[in-house]
Parts: sequence; structure tokens; C-alpha cells
Amino acid sequence: MLFQDSCGCKPEQVRSRSEYIEDRIFQEVREIDLHNEIMELKHNLIECEDYKQMAQYFTKCVCGLRCKGVRIWMNQDLVEESLSDSMGEASYITDGYPDTMHVICEKGMEQEYSLYVYAPLHFREREVGYVVLADCDYMLENQFLFETMNTYLESLEYLYRKLRLRKANEKLSRLYVLDSLTGLYNRMAYQEFAEPLYEKCRLQKKPVTVMFIDADHLKYINDTFGHDMGNLEIRGIADGIRKVFPPEAVSMRYGGDEFVVLLPGCEKAQAESLKAAFLKALDEISKSLHAEFDVEASIGYEVVLCGEKSLNECINNADEKMYQFKKARKAQRE
Repeated sequence: MLFQDSCGCKPEQVRSRSEYIEDRIFQEVREIDLHNEIMELKHNLIECEDYKQMAQYFTKCVCGLRCKGVRIWMNQDLVEESLSDSMGEASYITDGYPDTMHVICEKGMEQEYSLYVYAPLHFREREVGYVVLADCDYMLENQFLFETMNTYLESLEYLYRKLRLRKANEKLSRLYVLDSLTGLYNRMAYQEFAEPLYEKCRLQKKPVTVMFIDADHLKYINDTFGHDMGNLEIRGIADGIRKVFPPEAVSMRYGGDEFVVLLPGCEKAQAESLKAAFLKALDEISKSLHAEFDVEASIGYEVVLCGEKSLNECINNADEKMYQFKKARKAQRE
């Protein structure tokens, strides 16, 4: 084996065959190390659910490749966006780095080092942050830095897309079961939320109250003032439901002007108190609207102690009691 430069010149110090073979063996070992590290890194990153967990796996990988210190900075707005209810394209595109960054992972940076490498983190039009590596000579000499950084960047974008898709699906799921006019659950939520809640109370032998609410004078309002004003009354009733009933309740717009509320763990005394509070809330809402009509509703409820009835039976009973309440108030006014 003859060692020479590309021009044909022989080097002053000719390498022996054994040195060449030794270098080749170590080079293959380094390539195997890199391949194994990258495969493990990809496997770990793909399973991550947030940026901090991802940074921890990346830090572990580069430290395994003889890097002595790592610090990862990320844009705080990106981290906060991943925790919010929505992720929009407008906030995704940014220009330059913000004035403040957030350290999401750090290891071995307590002392001074002779070499620091600053590697930016970005994908598409989005700047994400940057990584600082300390004394990463082994990674630089063996071209490990590019492979690990590229793997990390691809995984960051994958996580961003995964979070965005998840939030979009959650939004679609909410739209599927939410009434567009009132923001309460719609009839589709009956099987998804109301029936499982009722069944859970039945199995746990907990009391549950089913309330049936019906808007008053809606036909008169629609005929006299128009359907927009009718919608105003329906929204006012929904606002009263949100204001009075606890968060654990399942509140639905059951029909055009009908509402059903399921209250787990609610017995008669509490149900009566909530009924009075709801009627008072409607009176306050009515005054705040300054409309030419009052926002009013009739309400009836059924308290089930041991789940001896079906949910449909409870709703029908509550509906009947609501009708009796409506009839009694009408007679009182006359």
C-alpha cells in the first residue's frame, strides 16, 4: 500500500500499514457510535410531549459524545404557546431573537471552558432558540455536531406540528359538542358527557340532580322584536347557567329553548338553593341588558338518590315539574 497526496507527492512521514488500519478501525467505531447515538436520540425525541423533555434527551446524548457542558435556550413565547389553548400561524413566524430567552436545560456549565460552540435552533421561518456546547472537540472532529443538531431540529419541528395538530383536533372536538349560540354543550354531548356522568353517580351511589330549564315568552319575543332578540334571551339564560351552576355540572342546550343541567352530588336542599340563585341571576342579567323584555325561564328538577331511574326518565320528570312551575307562575301573574 502506497500513501501519497492527490498530486502524487509522497508525504515526508509515510504512514505504516498498521497505522492506517488502526485509524480505519477507530473511524468505523466512531461511525458506529454516532449511528447508535443518533438512533437512540431519534427514538427518545419522537416520544417527547414537551420541549423541556426533548432538551433533556438531547443534553444526555451530546454529553455521551464527550461534550462537557450544554445549555439550551428557547423562546419563551414558543413554550407558552404550546401550553395555551391554541397555536396560530401568525405567532409562528417571527423575525430575529427576542430580548429575553428562557433556559430549558443545562448541564455542566458551572465552570469556564476553552471552547464554546453556539448553534442556532430554527425551522422554516421560525427562530426557536440556540444551543451552547462547551469543549465539544470530539463532536467537531468527527462531524457528530451536524448530525445531532439536525436530528434535534427535525424533532423540534415534529413536536411543534404534533402539538398544533393535537390542539386543532381538541378544538374540533369542542366544536362538535358545543352549541354555537350559547357556548354550552349541545345535544351531541348527551351521550358523551351526560350519560357517563349519570352512570358514574349511579355506580357510586351518589345523589344526582337533573334540572330542566325552559325559556319563557320566546315565541312572543321572536314575533314582536325579531329572532335576534330571541337569541339574546337564549344567550342570557345560558349566561345565568354558567354564572350559577358549579364547574362539575354538565350543562346542555337540549333543544331550541330548552336546557338540561346535571349536578353530581347535589341533593334537594342544594338544588333548591341553586334554583333560587338561577332565577335571581336571570333577573340581574335582564336588568343589565336594558331590553324591552325580561329574560325569564321556568325551571324544574328531579333529585335521584340511588340511580333507580334512567336518565331519560329523570329528564322527563324534571320537564314535567318545570311545566308545573311555569303554569303556577302564569296563574300568579293573571
